[in-house]
Formats: sequence, C-alpha cells, structure tokens
Amino acid sequence: MATFAKDCDLVQGYNLQRDAQCTLGYITHLQIGERKFDVDQSVTKPSENHPRTKVVGVMSNFEWEGGYASPFRITANVSTKNKQYITDLIHDGLSNTAVEVQIEIWDYDPIANPPKYFKSFSSPAVLKGLVLRENNELKLTVSDKPGEDVPSPQNYEMQLDVMPIEQDQDVTIATGVMKTRVKQWGVTVAAS
Repeated sequence: MATFAKDCDLVQGYNLQRDAQCTLGYITHLQIGERKFDVDQSVTKPSENHPRTKVVGVMSNFEWEGGYASPFRITANVSTKNKQYITDLIHDGLSNTAVEVQIEIWDYDPIANPPKYFKSFSSPAVLKGLVLRENNELKLTVSDKPGEDVPSPQNYEMQLDVMPIEQDQDVTIATGVMKTRVKQWGVTVAAS
C-alpha cells in the first residue's frame, strides 16, 4: 500500500506568492462532535484565477498510509477562535469524537503544458470519521503558543488524527495534472 504524505509550506499557504512552486494544504471544513469550526482564515488558493477564500486551517503536514482503515494524520494551523474551540473540546473530555473534515492539498506540475497547480488530494464530499484513539489517548492537540512562522494572522498549531467510520468514502489523489485516481477510505460493514 502506497503512503500519501505531504509536507506543506505553511508560509506560502497563508501568503501565496504567484511564482511559488510548493505544496499547499487547507482544511476547508471541520466539525468535531457538535462543534463546527469557523472558516475564518483568508488565503489565496493556487487555482487558475487565484481567488481569495477562507479556510478553517492551513496545513503543514498530512499523512495517510493508504489503507481503507488507515487514519489521516493532519497538522495544521488554526485561528485563535478555533484554538479555543479545540481547547474547550479537550477540557470537556471529548465525549463525542465524530469528525467531519474536508481537505485539499495542492502541488505544482512543472511538466504540464502549461505548468500549473493541481489538487493532489481532495474529496468530492465531506469525509466522516472519528478522532483516533491510540494507547487510550485521543489524538487531538493544540499548541498554547502562537505559531512563529506566520506572525499574522495569529495562529496555533493543531494535530488531529482521524480514522474512518464504517462507510465507503472516496478520496482523489493525483501525481500530476492529468494523473488522478480515486481511492477508498473506510469500509462499509454489512449488518449481520
């Protein structure tokens, strides 16, 4: 099984320079339990017309071992308000670990004609999972200290590991502009 792992450029994720050729990642939707996170960080995505848009978080790292039941391991920076939401969830014991998440990762294809950015990871719908529990510990953390790489807007690093629910879900991965494939995340379990 091929691992899909990306180190994303946090600085460019917040302040994209049009001539940059790096990997960028965004959390465009996030809900944990009943808490829907604010889409409150303004970024420029590297699409054809470079639109300004808002996201929940700017990613610095993403890893998925590629298996149906393998968790997504997400490291991203979030706003002060979303940091407070995460802290509240952790202090309240995270009794509802349901997760809805949508992310997109962009890479640059220098051999496309013309060279351009493409989505190397995305999903056609919001993905549903659960906060991963490893060694009796839920895998959701957030830093108390503001990030130093991007001083403004103030942001905080969070780490979230998400395992899929028992449902077939599609993700699209790509290695170039015209080189995409759909992979499955999660498996529907038949009722007995």
